[in-house]
This record gives sequence, structure tokens and C-alpha cells, in this order.
Amino acid sequence: MIKHKHILAFSISILSFLSSICNAQNTTEGETIKDTVAITQDYYGLRVGIDLSKPIRSFFDDTYSGLELVSDFRIKKNYYIAAELGNESRTLELPNIINTTQGSYLKAGINYNTYENWFGMNNLIYAGARVGVSTFSQELESFTIYTTDPFFGDD
Repeated sequence: MIKHKHILAFSISILSFLSSICNAQNTTEGETIKDTVAITQDYYGLRVGIDLSKPIRSFFDDTYSGLELVSDFRIKKNYYIAAELGNESRTLELPNIINTTQGSYLKAGINYNTYENWFGMNNLIYAGARVGVSTFSQELESFTIYTTDPFFGDD
């Protein structure tokens, strides 16, 4: 008799579980439920940043200094106008020559975001093109003429 009570109780609990699953959908066929999640607008605007590789390289390399500012402006869902402004200086020290090059540059172009973000994300994996203009100067600090002819001797 005890075994039958357990089987009956188990059967009743299964039936009540199945009935709660069936009643969980309180809509009739063809009725739609309005989604309560609000869709946020995509953000458009100016983003400004710095290229960290140049200050880090300047910190570790005494012959180099540089800084680059980057920005972009979203104009359509996947299209951005981009610009980069920078300044660099490098001293080249070789056995026969010491040369310093300094310059500034401006690059402008367009980026296309190839990454499909999940809802609420604003990541970029982009392909783009740039045109640029630059000014630079070079200064020859010292040089020695390499020769294997002993006629002229050391100066």
C-alpha cells in the first residue's frame, strides 16, 4: 500500500508540473505580446583619443619622441570620418653618421566598420583609407667619410 501512495503522489506532482507549463503561455493563438525592452539609439558624434604606442616608445627609446592624436566622427551606421595629427622626432646614430629628423603630419580619411555589434555594444573593427600631408626637416649633426685608402690618413 505504501508503494502505491508514493506512485500516486509522484503522478500528481508530474501532472501539476505539466499543467503549470501549459498555463504559462497566457496568450491565445495569433495574439502577440509587446516587447518591453527599450531599443536605444545608436550614438553619433566625435570621438577623440591618443595613440599610446608613441609615448610608450618615447619612454623606452632616448633617440625618439612622438605624439599622435586621433579622432573620428560617425556619419552613418558603419561609416566614420577619421583624422590623425602627429609630431615625431628621431635621432639616428650610426658609426659614420648622426642625423636628426623632425616632422609633423596630418592624415584624414574614412573608416568602414566591418564588425556587427551585439545590442548595446559600440566596438569597431574597421577598414579605411587616408590621405596625408607632412612637413619635416633633417639635420646632419656629424659624419665621417669611410675609406680604406691610407693615403689621406686620419683627420
